[in-house]
Amino acid sequence: MPHISSRLEALRFSLKKISLLLLLGLLGGCSSMVFNVATEYTQTYAEDIAMPYVMTTSDPAMGCAMGDAMTPALMSMGTFHRGASKLGVMSYMSSALCAEVQAREQELRYQRALLRGDTMEAQDARIMVKRAWAVAADRQYQAWHHLSQYYGEPGTGCPALESSQDELVWLLGLIGGLQAVNSDIRSTEGRIPRSIAARVERSAQCLDSQAWWGVPKAIRATLWVMIPGVVPEGEDPWRRLQEASDAGAASGVRLANIFHAMAAVSAGDEALVRQLIRDHAQAEKRRLPDPDYQLLDAMAHEQMLGISDALWTAATGKRTPTGAFGRFWDDKQDAIETIDINDLL
Repeated sequence: MPHISSRLEALRFSLKKISLLLLLGLLGGCSSMVFNVATEYTQTYAEDIAMPYVMTTSDPAMGCAMGDAMTPALMSMGTFHRGASKLGVMSYMSSALCAEVQAREQELRYQRALLRGDTMEAQDARIMVKRAWAVAADRQYQAWHHLSQYYGEPGTGCPALESSQDELVWLLGLIGGLQAVNSDIRSTEGRIPRSIAARVERSAQCLDSQAWWGVPKAIRATLWVMIPGVVPEGEDPWRRLQEASDAGAASGVRLANIFHAMAAVSAGDEALVRQLIRDHAQAEKRRLPDPDYQLLDAMAHEQMLGISDALWTAATGKRTPTGAFGRFWDDKQDAIETIDINDLL
């Protein structure tokens, strides 16, 4: 990955060229040529400088805000440059995070209303949950659509992935397809083709699982758990999921745990879900995130914390207390405090 200073120097050079081209276009009237070249330089900046830099950050909320803000502008460039579809995978996946956060917050509101016996509030929260998951599904499906536009239809063979960035975009696009189906199920709208799941399973084989933190293996094994009758002969999906989680813990990018937990939730195994949250918390203490992919590890933390919050709220009416990630309300530990006096001030 290029050093930050070299990326900034490249940005300055690109912006100077874009400004010069725009000036020449205004003087000569060649607007089409100007937009083509300006778009090419803007996309080069986004791919070679902005995207690698964003991956080194550790603030998912900022990543989702950037996706919300920049996606329309980046996608408008598709008129002039095919590469917009490649950026579309990343930007729509970032934007989908915002909708997922909203959905999880409304799910917590729903659980609190149930505990209070407030039927009206619970019904309203449930409506908002479905709406938010529908938005997330749409954005994740857009990421899948742009993946198909740039690399060809997933599930029909492996594309020519010429760089590690191509492999990362392919991986994120597959995650988008899988999550689009899952989000659509949670929205109850039924607008996303379920056939995507099988295509994701086949396409995950195009990547080296060990090189990508066990995630391709985790994707496939999760689908084996969730789709009846698709487990290959001799395979144990739960063993594969554990192997993937172990690879993620060792690498500092613990993204595979999300899929392991998704499979456990699908199977209704709360004991395993709890253990995965405990393991994730311990893995974070043992190893710092990979500095080149801190954002992905931070996203994994937010997802696992969201699952923990759902368990805590259903049982106590409150989300995971500060400093208690990896522990639960009924653990026999005096150190757990479900009420922080500072929260009352």
